[in-house]
Amino acid sequence: MAQKPGLTILRQTQGRELVGSDIVLRQYMDALKCAVKIGLLEAVKYLFTVKTEDAERNMARSCIDQLLTKLSEGEFLEDENDIGCFVFFEMTDYRQELVFNAFSALAHLLLLRSSQYELFLNLLEERMRSFTPLHFAVTLRMTFYTYHLEVVNDDDRRQLLIDVCRMIPTSFRSCSFLQDLGAEFLSVLIRDNFPFLLEKETFQKIAEFTSLDL
Repeated sequence: MAQKPGLTILRQTQGRELVGSDIVLRQYMDALKCAVKIGLLEAVKYLFTVKTEDAERNMARSCIDQLLTKLSEGEFLEDENDIGCFVFFEMTDYRQELVFNAFSALAHLLLLRSSQYELFLNLLEERMRSFTPLHFAVTLRMTFYTYHLEVVNDDDRRQLLIDVCRMIPTSFRSCSFLQDLGAEFLSVLIRDNFPFLLEKETFQKIAEFTSLDL
């Protein structure tokens, strides 16, 4: 049976820290790329424990770029969500900030879908201190659609949406794109959950019914 690329290199690293030569570093990064590609969360975690100083500077950035590219093209498997969350928290604060600034929507979606929900909540609470109106809008939209489309449908996500709304500073509430979100969410809920409200003369029929003496 043919072995998957990179897994042989993974086994060869057991019991020692990798040396810093260019060849070994390249093999190591290939193994990491393979583990990320096929969704091997435990292999990714292990490879981070045997990292060299040279590899440490590149591995998290390489992984997150790979994952964000894949996320932008389609759906993730559960392990891939958790790999993305794990790698994100392995990055320095500076790198995390770069990811949020450059790929704000994708970064939020990646973290929101991870099973490491408490980590996401803690990070979000910290990041909200420096949020712009656009950051709040991105977070609200990602949370709403993740819950509404039943990617992750639970009380935590619904409560998160409520909490984020409450945390929006008063000075931001007049921003047009934040005000428009309420109308957008309501229209989506009516379209998907109460389509009869869109039928012709619906409200007239409701008024006639409620006026009847029963």
